[in-house]
Amino acid sequence: MKRVLLATAALVLLWGTGQAKAETILLDPLHGTVCSGSGTGCNATEVGGVVPGQFGFGNGGTFGFNSSPPGATGDLTVAVLIPDNVLFTLPTITGTGLPGQNTLLAAGGGADWLNTSQLDLAQFIFGVNANSSPANPQSAFSGPSSGLDPGLTGFFVFTADAGIFGLPGLNGQNASTTPDFFSLSSGLPAGSTVVGFMTQTDGSIISTAPSGQIQVQAVPGPIVGAGLPGLISACLGMFGLNRYRRKRQLAA
Repeated sequence: MKRVLLATAALVLLWGTGQAKAETILLDPLHGTVCSGSGTGCNATEVGGVVPGQFGFGNGGTFGFNSSPPGATGDLTVAVLIPDNVLFTLPTITGTGLPGQNTLLAAGGGADWLNTSQLDLAQFIFGVNANSSPANPQSAFSGPSSGLDPGLTGFFVFTADAGIFGLPGLNGQNASTTPDFFSLSSGLPAGSTVVGFMTQTDGSIISTAPSGQIQVQAVPGPIVGAGLPGLISACLGMFGLNRYRRKRQLAA
């Protein structure tokens, strides 16, 4: 009898341990990747906790999402976050699963996703009951973006549903190609962010890891001394050098 009880207890313990593990397993996160061509020449290198987005929105460059490990499948939603303190023209989006030019739709009823919001980004987009992993708290976006736009107090969020991605699923995080690639018709303000969400058949959502968000960088400014003033300075310098050479020749 004792053996039966011990065996039963062991099975219950194993079952409970399995359940605990199942409840703590995280879904495979998505990672943004920036591409020089149509889903080719992609780079998902993280710099400063983000994937820098100096990749020519509207100029032939594309972006997409891979997963770690590879093979994520489901309904892919692209989300674009734009700082709330800048004027902008909302671009259209084209790409895999999107026929023609598509309008990005305002999430959250067009409300501002404020820095003080307690809602995860997935909850803001899909509803307060959204079950997503990994977490995408507001601070994961306002923190990195504040370096490029110190005055932001939140983001306006826009989305596009790219449809179902079946097997074999997305490529690995560091792959140089991606089966899902998109482009925007025009640029975005510095500090804007692009992320993806993959909704599973059971309703759970694979989010983009905060370090995998594509962040639009500031356009490099002009080099100090360049332009007409720099040209004039260069000409004066050459003129002075020629005069110095002539004096040396005469002295010789």
